[in-house]
Amino acid sequence: MLCGMTETGHAATDGPALLTSTAAAQALGISTRLLRQLREAGRIGFIPVGDGPRPRVYYTRQHLEEFLRSSSTTSTPRRRRRR
Repeated sequence: MLCGMTETGHAATDGPALLTSTAAAQALGISTRLLRQLREAGRIGFIPVGDGPRPRVYYTRQHLEEFLRSSSTTSTPRRRRRR
């Protein structure tokens, strides 16, 4: 287990619970890859932690709830067909 992390993948803090990418993706029922794509597209909020080219990324329940509210009012794109 990583230092400062709980067994459920939550960061141990005194503030709002921070979810790892894995925990956030599981809560949304999507893959971590899709979660990363949504984050990079600016469709879901997140908290970067640390300096450098690859800071750790965490999510709060509020980020997930806001994403679900916003995505329920817009249509989701269809998957591309394989040829």
